[in-house]
Amino acid sequence: MNTYIRNPFQFEGVVTGSNFCDREDDIAELLEYMYSSNNVIISMKRRVGKSSIIKEIFSNHIKEQRVLTAYVDIYGITSTKELYVVLKEGIEQIATASFSIGIVIDRLRNAFSEAILQVEVGESNKLSINFHGSNYPELIKKLLLSIEKYAQENDIRIVLAIDEFQKIASLKTKDSLNIQTNIRSAMQTCKHISFIISGSNQTMLDNMFQESEPLFRQGGHHYLEPIDKDIFHRWVENKFRLKEITFSKEAFYYLYELANSEAKIIQQVCFKLFGKFDELQIIQKSDVCDTLIKLYRSNSEIMSKFNNLKLTEQKMMKIIALEKETGITVSPLLNEYDINSGSVNGILTQLLKNYQITKLNTGNYEIVDTELKLWILVDKNILCLPLVIHN
Repeated sequence: MNTYIRNPFQFEGVVTGSNFCDREDDIAELLEYMYSSNNVIISMKRRVGKSSIIKEIFSNHIKEQRVLTAYVDIYGITSTKELYVVLKEGIEQIATASFSIGIVIDRLRNAFSEAILQVEVGESNKLSINFHGSNYPELIKKLLLSIEKYAQENDIRIVLAIDEFQKIASLKTKDSLNIQTNIRSAMQTCKHISFIISGSNQTMLDNMFQESEPLFRQGGHHYLEPIDKDIFHRWVENKFRLKEITFSKEAFYYLYELANSEAKIIQQVCFKLFGKFDELQIIQKSDVCDTLIKLYRSNSEIMSKFNNLKLTEQKMMKIIALEKETGITVSPLLNEYDINSGSVNGILTQLLKNYQITKLNTGNYEIVDTELKLWILVDKNILCLPLVIHN
């Protein structure tokens, strides 16, 4: 009877611990920001593990007992009230982690003198902090200044990670600016809080910290590079050794290039390959290609995303995915897809605005969502054409 070997590759959600690959230098630098109560804006490509590195640091690398952490994801917010509620829950999480609930309430009363404090005592004590009023940008400022006062009075430091921070910019312009102004005011006052800012839309996030914006110079910047392909390959190889499977370097480099170095895609392909192969086999480029085709050929989620684009945008996305030799504006594919040369710039501008594509330093364009690009290549039956591998 064969012994079942658990698949070691995790590609959904946040990964930490043994499922987390490398990032030693990034972790060390981010810890410097956190321990010194400095703010940092984490910039990165999509799907390189921004949420995972924050959770990994919080779970396994912060050793100081008097450093308290909270991670909040604001992707789902649609109003200033919802933002306030999510941030409030993060602050409540910090407060209840510091001392026993009885001591917490006693110590919070002074710092949160304008708030109503309530406690539900049970298996897991629940603290509720509520301020009067409905000016939520102002209440967010009060919330942050109050937890700063609490940290100062109790000799603790706080690390507050706000993920998908760019969602603030998607609110009504007046609300967004009001929130950013109040957060800036709080950041300038807080000396015991390190704000860790991250988001999946790098362009929107970077724009929020430009010179003309309220949050200009409110933190250092840390660019999260993709995991080095050799380090990633060694990590993957160690996992496959559980089955004595060899993942050839050539095949892994091929996957790394096609996946645009995105950890989620690489881990998902590895998950499929680990489940498929028996012991003592060697994974080749053709195996990688076959797996990608199966993953994306009938992917209804990506198909739906593509179909939500306007017809002209769909055509332009295909041209960008397929064009290898010439610039978009002179591509022979424009005629093939019946795109008038005079409308090209307008279509590109709209796709850039909606963060469907990005413009590279070379002047060429790239589809932001690598999975969508792979789906297009699979749909056109050209995914596995010869690919130049960069050593």
